Amino acid sequence: MPAMEVMCWALRNGTSSTEIIACATREGLLNAPAQSVFRFATPFAENGGEARALAAMILCWFEPPAQQVEFTDPQTGKRYRVDFLWRTRDGRIVVVELDELVKYRDPQMMDGRCDRR
Repeated sequence: MPAMEVMCWALRNGTSSTEIIACATREGLLNAPAQSVFRFATPFAENGGEARALAAMILCWFEPPAQQVEFTDPQTGKRYRVDFLWRTRDGRIVVVELDELVKYRDPQMMDGRCDRR
């Protein structure tokens, strides 16, 4: 799972998967587990916890979720983002939020943004 954290971080910070795969190939690190990481890593994991959670979901054969999906509260108009989302065949929505509402309240997690709620 640490490889997933590193790969997601690199993608989020602008390194292309092509560059990472080329480096892994040069260094002789392109084994089966690494290929799985390259296949499922995403720039949408906003922190190591989300990257680890995504890796665990994939290892447990979950369908890869949509990530960082935004919703608008129809009553207040406030916007919220969820970490992981699945839509079931019968139209239900399943959401996993790793850090709950703390990302809207904790100044350290807000990256200089104001409370969006």
